Amino acid sequence: MNKDMKKEVFIISGISGAGKSTALNFLEDLDFEIVDNLPLNLLIPTIHESDNKYRLAFGIDIRTRDFNLKNFSEKLNSLLSEDNLKIKIIFLECNNFTLIRRYKETRRPHPLGKEKTLNELISKEREVLNPIKEKSDIILDTSNLIPYDLKSILLREIENTIDISMKISLFSFGYKTRIPEESDLVIDVRFLKNPFYIHDLKSLSGLDNKVKEYIKSDPFYPTFIKNMKSFLTLLIPKYEQEGKNYLTISFGCTGGQHRSVCVVEEIGKWLNEETIKFNINHRDLSSKG
Repeated sequence: MNKDMKKEVFIISGISGAGKSTALNFLEDLDFEIVDNLPLNLLIPTIHESDNKYRLAFGIDIRTRDFNLKNFSEKLNSLLSEDNLKIKIIFLECNNFTLIRRYKETRRPHPLGKEKTLNELISKEREVLNPIKEKSDIILDTSNLIPYDLKSILLREIENTIDISMKISLFSFGYKTRIPEESDLVIDVRFLKNPFYIHDLKSLSGLDNKVKEYIKSDPFYPTFIKNMKSFLTLLIPKYEQEGKNYLTISFGCTGGQHRSVCVVEEIGKWLNEETIKFNINHRDLSSKG
């Protein structure tokens, strides 16, 4: 970790059932070190000892061991006084009607017990957590939010500090084997001229210039590549807006040796020019080529 870089600490709190676990799972996907319901007395030591991470997120609510307002305030004030830490508290709120519906759907008891009605228990929890809510940097009402909406809001809070770009994988494959199971998009390129039937090209692969030249000599190739780039230019941002973390685009030909390999290399070159992060996997490419 860079000595000049502040360690980011997100504290996710809120009403039970408002989406704390969903928020923490999302932050974990973004490479945050996640700890849920850590005893408060271990909060500061854990932050100090997490030298391998500069993005941390802690779930703290009424279920947290040794939780009380005085203890929480003392720990928070201590953390806020440290110049090398960037603390952000996010409080998740939700209306009673939605919370009760969620409890009925999950059939989980309220953490304050079963001796009173859900409405009474939720009201008591609001009272206990209200001081944290007042100290929060962000208060989110998740009553009408789906997980994607919550994810998008959190994304805006951290987008200037971490790399959140969608990861794109380009696969070449042969239909005679199978379509890659992880594929989100499958493009069949068997309409292109096939080098397999050219004696001098058969043993080569789509990585060889001679094979590339032959495939690119197909009159339809330039039109196909141009439209493919236009298609992906429109599609990739839409997938990112939907909060997709991974996008796998698979190009298939008969054996996965020539045409699909050539096209993947061409699309990869274009993504590189567009400074879009990607990786390439020529699944069925033999060691010959």
